[in-house]
Amino acid sequence: MASPLHQLTISLCVPHEQSGDETKFILVSSVVDAAWNLELGCQGVRDRWWRGSHPLPEVAIQAELASRWFKGITQILGWRRAIDNACMLKVVFNLSQVCTFRIPLKEYEPEIASTRAMRTLINLSLSSVDRNICPVPRPLQNSSFTDVHLREREQTIQELRRKIASLEKDLESRPPPATPTALPKVHRSASLANPLKRRRVIKDMRFDGE
Repeated sequence: MASPLHQLTISLCVPHEQSGDETKFILVSSVVDAAWNLELGCQGVRDRWWRGSHPLPEVAIQAELASRWFKGITQILGWRRAIDNACMLKVVFNLSQVCTFRIPLKEYEPEIASTRAMRTLINLSLSSVDRNICPVPRPLQNSSFTDVHLREREQTIQELRRKIASLEKDLESRPPPATPTALPKVHRSASLANPLKRRRVIKDMRFDGE
């Protein structure tokens, strides 16, 4: 009987702590003999690839792990964008409050990573019919997914529409503003001190001989 953990694939993103950017990963699962193998690829400036293995757990736990996988309940710990040297990562599956699967992943050398990435892509394309490639339904802490931004953008649009409708309703319920009274027009010859009186005009009078 084939293990439910065989030929599983998931794509996910890990947000950066210091910025709004994120790093895209692909996680591939396979079962060989009695070992559960996980391979993690990173999309970045250069190909990076990690691999880890864990003894195949009991059948009931395998089913629970597969269920968590399909629901997108997977975390990647230890990733830092600034780390260029080889680093260790962990894939975490929180099955319950008392049961957590943590599988360490060791990074391949750069020249091997490109080969592994190409081989994995070929295998995915050849086995796309049988392979369970699942979309991720929701994000978790320390991990974000490919459809998060679309969902957040839709939520933002809906929230803005609600606010606009509320503001329009509020404006309609308000009484119209009072029409300002027009100020009387002041004639150019009127006195500035008392506009109702004419301004006194003083002429400069000169006498002969001045």
